[in-house]
Amino acid sequence: MVRQPRTYYHLRRGINTIANAVRPTLGPLPRLVLMEGLRRDFAPEYLDDGATIGRRIIEITPRSKDVGAMLLRHALYQMQQEAGDGSVTMAVMFQVMVNEGMRSIRVMGTNAMLLRAGFEKGLAAVVAALNQNVTPLSRKEHYTTVARGLVQNDGELAEMMGEIFDIVGTDGLIVVEKGNRSGLEREYIEGTYWHLSGWYSRRLITEVAEERTVFEDAALLISDVELKEPEELIPVLEKCVKAGVKKLVIVAGGVGDRVIGLLVNNNKAKTIETLAVRTPRVGEVQRVAAMEDIAMLTGGRPFYSATKRLFQDFEVADLGHARRAWATQSLFGLYGGKGDPRKIRQHMVSLRAQLPLAELDFDKKMLQERIGRMSGGTAILRVGGYTETQLDTRTGLAQRAVTTLRGAVQSGVVV
Repeated sequence: MVRQPRTYYHLRRGINTIANAVRPTLGPLPRLVLMEGLRRDFAPEYLDDGATIGRRIIEITPRSKDVGAMLLRHALYQMQQEAGDGSVTMAVMFQVMVNEGMRSIRVMGTNAMLLRAGFEKGLAAVVAALNQNVTPLSRKEHYTTVARGLVQNDGELAEMMGEIFDIVGTDGLIVVEKGNRSGLEREYIEGTYWHLSGWYSRRLITEVAEERTVFEDAALLISDVELKEPEELIPVLEKCVKAGVKKLVIVAGGVGDRVIGLLVNNNKAKTIETLAVRTPRVGEVQRVAAMEDIAMLTGGRPFYSATKRLFQDFEVADLGHARRAWATQSLFGLYGGKGDPRKIRQHMVSLRAQLPLAELDFDKKMLQERIGRMSGGTAILRVGGYTETQLDTRTGLAQRAVTTLRGAVQSGVVV
């Protein structure tokens, strides 16, 4: 660094540029930064989140200065993904440590590796002190108070998030969606559900007004097999009828028209009531994970198309069972799965162990969703707004607050 003063100078300038842009928002009260739209026809944004402000800064000139800016920009994003909040605090600390550390190395001749060792010792001491002052969160009032500081003092949103966490708990599946009204709405679903699923044909609907099918005390055939001909499924149906199965949900990777016709005819004849739904998710990894979760919740055995055996070795004992199964055009849900509670708990422990090892944000999100489904509680928060900008801002706040509040409830907070 002593031999390259220009590199040091530009790196520090880039870091300071990003840090100074987000620094005004530091603190529990809303302090907004106005960001001009990327195009003239885009409305300006009022932002109170350091990571989002950083993401709006695409490039800084000259390129030598851009290196330091993008370094801090990425760190802000990582902080948001892992903790949900605290990115501005991290930016300010990052800025001071870099500036003072560089000055110490360049002016005072400090050994950089010794300085690093000092930082690591200091980090351990700070973490230990914070752990000694942790206050656990255990009531709705606690959740609401923490949420209020995460959503720019949006009282209505904070109250609703406090209620949701109080009902579904830290492991529950919480979905944040854009609403069609100006206010907030929440919906609690018994059990859990999967997107990118749903029934294969409207001819299988039992509740026409709601465009959905609901089966009480349902058996489930869990697979990602593509059923093209009725002959592939008839042996399964015959065994189910002999065993006294009244309602059967067939989870499949594909269902041909002739198979749909078979199922409709069976429903009309009351031989056995059937419903065919799509195997959740489109990616192979997500599809296999969804099948594993359904099997664990219902106590069934999944049949994988990769084995090329279809249902030749099917037995009635392979079926899963649930108190209620339902499907709409794009959703498939379960309530009261009859899976082994001990195996479900072991499965949740295994999923939690994978969370720290996941490198991609998408993988972490999917693991958290799977843990939420195993816990059995699901809440949908629909966020509204008067303008598209307000809608996007409020939805983003709610999504980040869910991540942060979940961590706070699990680990506690420092007042």
